[in-house]
Amino acid sequence: MKYFKLIPIFLTLLFAIGCSSDEPVIDDKPAGEEQEGIQPGNENPDDEIDMDLYPVSINIKIEDSDGNNLFSDDYHGCLDKDNLLSTITYLYKGEIAKIAEFNSAGLHQIPYEAEWRGLYLDMNPKYSMPLIRFGDIETWSNYDETIAINWPDGSTSKIDFELKSTVNDITFKIRVDDGEWANSTSIVIVK
Repeated sequence: MKYFKLIPIFLTLLFAIGCSSDEPVIDDKPAGEEQEGIQPGNENPDDEIDMDLYPVSINIKIEDSDGNNLFSDDYHGCLDKDNLLSTITYLYKGEIAKIAEFNSAGLHQIPYEAEWRGLYLDMNPKYSMPLIRFGDIETWSNYDETIAINWPDGSTSKIDFELKSTVNDITFKIRVDDGEWANSTSIVIVK
């Protein structure tokens, strides 16, 4: 009978010793050890969504000095939308590439997965004129980059952009041809 009183104490000790460890474990790895497959903003690798939900694209509007959009049917200048894909190139991270064509219809509903396209002509029919865009840029990374667009008339436009991402905030700055920095994702290039 006197040993009966020791059984609850013995079971409590056995349970406490069996459940303790020296450090917390997350997903079968000690805390602080890198977890495979986890991206910022998705701390659970079992989640179905593993993407940057709010990517950034730089929107580029091309105007003449009077503010007319160079894609306008009234303008007969350096941007011919029928031949644009063969005449514009860009330099980014030391590589030269041609502008691409993409139709973003139905895509830009936030949230959506970031997909790198580089410099592209957005032919979405909801826009009255095509847009030139650069992206998608993932917002969980930091960037300090430059892109140079080579135009059909032989001129070049330099676009600098900075993206700084913290846990609580994302800041994006952009400038054209060493001008003033703007906190925006849209720019106007005057041709």
